Amino acid sequence: MSSVTFAWMLVMQIVVCSALTLPEFTHLKALSTQSNSPFRILGIAGLTTYTISITGFPRHPTGECYNISDICCRRDARPMHSPKVITIPKSPVAASDEVSYCAPQGLVGVTIGGTAIYNHLEADCVDVNSMPAGSFDLCNGHPSRSGEYHFHRAPDPACFNVPNDNQEHIIGVALDGFPIYNTDMYNGVKQTLDDCGGFKPDGDATKYRYVSLFHETSGTDYVINCFKGIPINSRCCKCLECGLQQLPHCQENEERGHGSQGGQGPQGPGGPGGPGGPGGPGRPRVPRGPGGPGGSSGTLSGRCGLPDTTVQYIACDGCDECVPRGGYTSVQTARSQASCKKRCQRRGIVTLSPEFRRILCRVYNICN
Repeated sequence: MSSVTFAWMLVMQIVVCSALTLPEFTHLKALSTQSNSPFRILGIAGLTTYTISITGFPRHPTGECYNISDICCRRDARPMHSPKVITIPKSPVAASDEVSYCAPQGLVGVTIGGTAIYNHLEADCVDVNSMPAGSFDLCNGHPSRSGEYHFHRAPDPACFNVPNDNQEHIIGVALDGFPIYNTDMYNGVKQTLDDCGGFKPDGDATKYRYVSLFHETSGTDYVINCFKGIPINSRCCKCLECGLQQLPHCQENEERGHGSQGGQGPQGPGGPGGPGGPGGPGRPRVPRGPGGPGGSSGTLSGRCGLPDTTVQYIACDGCDECVPRGGYTSVQTARSQASCKKRCQRRGIVTLSPEFRRILCRVYNICN
């Protein structure tokens, strides 16, 4: 047997019964072999997983200013090298149409550009599309407070050197093992997407793919807002949305890395830097556009806090057990609901406590 034949049989053994088809795996493997590739995938015959490593640093231009309000830049917005190694299942099967799993905040996938993909929620379970204009750069990503550059919303495929030709191109992989594509076209036919923003090619649940539309949605489409498969060592969702199921056997780990804007307090007066300030070596810069992806220029001077941060206390007649689908539409709403839920829960605890029951019985003769 020749070495070429053996290598081809090995590749076939790796991809058989895999969510990544042979063309998909071959393409990703070719990216991995490029010099200084930010994305590498390894599949070993006989194992049930793939291993993917990323550099965690964008190779495309990033922004000078990531707005925390309409006029103010975030002080901590500078991409840092954030390498990661993840393990994904080789042969996941998409859940039925009636079942979708929540995607926890933080890492939910990776791009072929070697950067992270987060879910669609910022801190306080707020929809990322409710963030101020200018929160994302022209490629539609931004860094977390720790410097991990990531995408919540559809990346511009051009930032990964993917041609804008309306053809099917894989731009990433989700933690549940399914690929992420730039278009909802399949074999020349536009597909109907499910609630997680994906579809089953030819009705095959083992070939499920997520779709991340940039040009058709002005960049507001989420990359992954829920899972159809089950990641390895999955984390539980603190922002469990109505209609979604918690991931089976999930771990109650601290969700880190998200909340690149939400939860920050007001900034003090003055401060170093400003729009167009010095950046890390080799970090390309681009001008900001008005609104939407690319946003607007801001300043680091003055008091720059998140808009809409005043907590509005509202009357609570009950305790919502889940977050509205798609997240809260503002920080104010999110914090109001969080405060409401805490008060409802405290009221329930007091009402049901043995001490409270004894007082009712002894003082009011209500004993049941």
